[in-house]
Amino acid sequence: MHSIDVEWVEPRDGGDEIYEYILQLASYEVKWQPDTDDFYDDFRPWRTVHEGTAKVMSFAIGGLKLGNRYKLRMRAKNSEGPSRWSDELELETPDPAPGEREPEVVPKSWLRMSVPDVMAECCEQAFADGRVRFGGSDFVLEMGTALQPHVGIVRNIFKIFAAMGTGAQSATEMSKFQFGKFCRDVGILDGKRRDGTSNGCKTMHMGEVDLLFQRVNAKNLQSRSKAWAAAQGLAEAAAADAEEIAAKIAEESGGLSRGKEEEDDGGSIDCMGQREFVTAIVRLAWQCFPKLSSIGARIHALLDTVVLPMLEKALEKNDPLAAVLDMPRCKAVRGPTP
Repeated sequence: MHSIDVEWVEPRDGGDEIYEYILQLASYEVKWQPDTDDFYDDFRPWRTVHEGTAKVMSFAIGGLKLGNRYKLRMRAKNSEGPSRWSDELELETPDPAPGEREPEVVPKSWLRMSVPDVMAECCEQAFADGRVRFGGSDFVLEMGTALQPHVGIVRNIFKIFAAMGTGAQSATEMSKFQFGKFCRDVGILDGKRRDGTSNGCKTMHMGEVDLLFQRVNAKNLQSRSKAWAAAQGLAEAAAADAEEIAAKIAEESGGLSRGKEEEDDGGSIDCMGQREFVTAIVRLAWQCFPKLSSIGARIHALLDTVVLPMLEKALEKNDPLAAVLDMPRCKAVRGPTP
């Protein structure tokens, strides 16, 4: 992401003192619009980014995309009303460095994943550790913050394993066999790195992996126990805060918040979709690193010390079409980059 500092000088006030300045920004966007079967390829409507007293003569605008065009305009106010808008100033942010990508914020649908039992256990552990105010929303924030740096990579991993054995270059569902292969390939079954040393995770056998797959893929999983009902209530309350939590993660990480996003409805009866795969990642992290107290620490441990080192080569394969796919209209058609 990029930021710019905007400064201005006091204009003629027409004999009456200026008391306010208004600064607006318009962003250039290329986006495919299915309803019109055409591209939107223009500046978006103006939006106010600063409205402050006359004492403030500068403002920093953050969260700008690299390699994108923007327009600025401003006007002043006095007791007679607002002035005319200034001449528009167009600028372009620097291009990303080679290989650099805009960070993505964890999708809101991921923050609403169904892990009520894990959430309840984590809250109990936090209470035991002295974090007495730790609740469901804190769990979701910690989980989302841990997933955020890996959003694109997790999406890529899902695509790689979902396509295995299908003859297709990409797929939208992952079978139990493919999920089992993922767990085997990253060392969850034997607890080993490539060099034979321990990867630090508590190993799982294939029966446990199959049960985890079935649990993640179960539709409308219910239980009559009071503990499950309480955990479900905790999860539902936290899910209601997903919008606010996603915005907070975006602000703190400097990532690109995408506003309205396509919802992942999950896989079919016998397969998991992308959101369910992420749910499985969270459950694997919780089960494989029981000595770590927080969900954030467990997710980091699973992804950074177990999964990513084992899949490094697969994730770094060069794509000869990368330059073409990075063109604005190609990105608009294919959606967020992984």
